[in-house]
Amino acid sequence: MPAPDRSARTRGSVYLMVLAAGVALTTLGIAGLALIRSQRRAEVLRHDAEACRRATQSALELAVGQFTADPTGVDSWRKDTSATIFDTWLGNAQIAVLAEDPLDADLSDSPDDPVLLTATARRGSARQMVRARLDTTLSNLPCLNAAVWAGSAISINSGTVYADATVGSNGGVVASAATVGANVAGAAVSGSTYLGQTRVVTQSLAMPDASSIDAWKRKGVVIPYASIPGGAITNCVLSAAANPFGSLSPAGVYVINCNGNALTIDRCRVNATLVIINARSDSKVGSSCLIQAPVGQPAILVDGSLMLELSARDLAESSTGNLNPSGTPYLGVSDSDTADSYPSMIEGLVFVTGNLYVTSSSDATVEGVVLVGGSLRIDTRLNVRHRPPPTPIEGFREVVGFALDPNTVERVVD
Repeated sequence: MPAPDRSARTRGSVYLMVLAAGVALTTLGIAGLALIRSQRRAEVLRHDAEACRRATQSALELAVGQFTADPTGVDSWRKDTSATIFDTWLGNAQIAVLAEDPLDADLSDSPDDPVLLTATARRGSARQMVRARLDTTLSNLPCLNAAVWAGSAISINSGTVYADATVGSNGGVVASAATVGANVAGAAVSGSTYLGQTRVVTQSLAMPDASSIDAWKRKGVVIPYASIPGGAITNCVLSAAANPFGSLSPAGVYVINCNGNALTIDRCRVNATLVIINARSDSKVGSSCLIQAPVGQPAILVDGSLMLELSARDLAESSTGNLNPSGTPYLGVSDSDTADSYPSMIEGLVFVTGNLYVTSSSDATVEGVVLVGGSLRIDTRLNVRHRPPPTPIEGFREVVGFALDPNTVERVVD
C-alpha cells in the first residue's frame, strides 16, 4: 500500500483555511453592509423625525395665525364638534392640525371656549404629534363702551339725562323739552338741549340678543314665581347667602319665570344676578332698592320689557328690616340692627331685550352700563356713571384673538 501523500493533505488544509477565511471575510462584508444600511436608515429616520418635529411647530404657528385672523370662526371652523384646520404639505412633510374643545368636546356651542390643537407631521416612515391649547383673548362688546346704548330709538320727554360716557342708539335719539348732559350718538339726533357733542352713526353697534341670557339661566337657581308673595320681592335680602323664596345659589344667580305676570322689586337689597323672563311689560324696579352685581356678573337681565322707577331716596332698614346680615355684608360690614341706610341705585350691567321705560316718578342712578335691545323712553331723570365690566362677562364679550399657552405644549404618543 503506497504511503499517504502528505503534500496533498497540506495543500487541502491550506485550501480549507483560505476558503474559511474567504467565507469569514464575506460574512464580515455582508454584516458591514447591513450595518451601514441600518445606520443609513437610522440616520434617515432621525433626519425625518427632526424634520417632522420642526414641521409640527410650523403647523402650530400656521394654525395660530389662522385663528388670529378668524377668532370667532363662525363661518369656518366653529361648526362642529371638531375641525380639521388644514391638511397639506409643508416642504417634503405632510402636516395636519385638528381643533377640538377641551371643555365640552363641542367647538360649535360657545365662542368663548379655548381650543385644543393637535398638530401631526409625517415624512417617510417618521411621524410626530404635538398638542397645545389656545386660550381666547376676550374683550367687552363695543356697545359696553357707552353708558347707555339702545338697539332702537331713544326718546327723552321733558327728562334729564346725565352720563359720563356716550348715550347712543342704533336708531334715532329725540330730546323733547329735555336736557342731556352727555355725548350723544344715533342714526339721527334731534331736539334739545344737548350739553355734550352729538354725532350721527352710520353703522349700528352689535347688540347682545336674548341668547346672551341663556348661559345665566343655566347658572341660576330658579325662584318659583308662586313663592314670591304678591309678585313683589320686597323687605328682604337676596344674595348667595340669603334667599327667602327657596334654595340658595352659590353663584348668586337667580332665575324668575313670571309666566306672563308682573314682577316688582322694591324696598330690598339684591346682591346677586337677577334673570327675569316672561314678565309682563309693567314689571318694575321700584323707588327704593339697592341692586348690586357680584364681581364678574351682570346685575339685571330681562328677557322682555321693564320699568325703572328708582328714586333718590335712601333705602332705610327702619322700614325693611336688616339688610346686611351675616353672609351678605355691605362694604365689608355685617350687623343685626336696623339702623343702616343704603343708596337706591343699581350697580352693574343692566340688559333688557325689550323696551325700558324710565318713568315720570324716577330719579334713577345706575353705576354700570344700560343696554336696551328695543327702545328706551325717559320721562324723568336718569343718571349713569359708566362702569364697564373690568372683566368681560359671558354673553357680553367677544373673542378678539387667541394666545397659545406655552405650558400646555406636549408631545403626543399613541
